[in-house]
Amino acid sequence: MKHPLTLSFVISITAAAVASCAVAPPFSNNSIRAPLPPLQQPPAKDPRFTALPTPAAVIAALPKGRNDPFAPLAATTAPKGANPPKSLAKPALQLTGVAMARGVPQAFVSYNNETGAVVPGDLGGAGIPWLPPGWRVISVDVQQGQLMLGNGSQKLPFQL
Repeated sequence: MKHPLTLSFVISITAAAVASCAVAPPFSNNSIRAPLPPLQQPPAKDPRFTALPTPAAVIAALPKGRNDPFAPLAATTAPKGANPPKSLAKPALQLTGVAMARGVPQAFVSYNNETGAVVPGDLGGAGIPWLPPGWRVISVDVQQGQLMLGNGSQKLPFQL
């Protein structure tokens, strides 16, 4: 019994299929257009438009603080016989916000023209200049918007 698909039939079908793929589609010039001419004058300013700040103004507005808030802190300990930290007047430190980040409560504070984030256990000083030296973050209550600082037996609450 002879098979209905002979070798010559398969070759002719394959050649036809290959030849039909080799033909390039006709080129259409409809999608290419000449560039627009330049404007004769700049567009009129819209009084409702507020101009964006310059790059220099944006950079100047950035808060100062730690470059990497997640970097390990340098250990700061006061030498024996050092003067105890001075009492903190309430207006000296400003609580600007609280947040929960990956399950860790954080408070955002400003002190002595420095701004940054603090978490419970942080100790103010050279490593964290936005907290007064010697003051430790006791707690951050995100729900109540409260930061509690401590210095020895002295505790100071800050509220948003």
